Amino acid sequence: MNALRERPSGLTSNHIHLPSQHLGSLEETLTTKAMLDFRHCLHNSNLEDLNYSGIFYSWTNKSPGVSNILKKLDRVLINEHWNHSFPLSHCQFLPPGISDHSPMIISLGNPRPQRKVPFRFFNYWSKNDSFLPLVESIWRSHVEGYPMFQVITKLKKLKQPLKMEFLKNFNAIKSEVQAAKDSLSAC
Repeated sequence: MNALRERPSGLTSNHIHLPSQHLGSLEETLTTKAMLDFRHCLHNSNLEDLNYSGIFYSWTNKSPGVSNILKKLDRVLINEHWNHSFPLSHCQFLPPGISDHSPMIISLGNPRPQRKVPFRFFNYWSKNDSFLPLVESIWRSHVEGYPMFQVITKLKKLKQPLKMEFLKNFNAIKSEVQAAKDSLSAC
């Protein structure tokens, strides 16, 4: 269930959780244990219905006359990460065709653009033998413009080579950390 809380997730459901989601026979006009359990599950999972339009009762037993039963069985449940990632998403329930369930069309709208991860400088980089030569080579490059523009441009030029150079060393650091953990565990 943690995966539902940690990333955008959507599910479909086949249950009702309120008596108003049932129209027809009298047997389900009261709140049942199954409805309470489903409501409790939704609450504990932090799931909610995706905004929708179209037909409210998404299932029918297709019986004629007074024997006909309609229910809001089908739904699209989403978590807060989904809502944040796809704020314009929407579900449309179409009239049931040959099936007893209404088809659903889910539109995501335009997803929010992913934020760029900010550049972070790690102090241990400066202890690496290749750090100073790399910085010197970028800093000696010629940039036209005002002094502040020159500094900003050189910093931008330095960012990618720093990432690439120290990405190579990342696995070595990972190994060193694991070795340190192992030696601590042995004590």
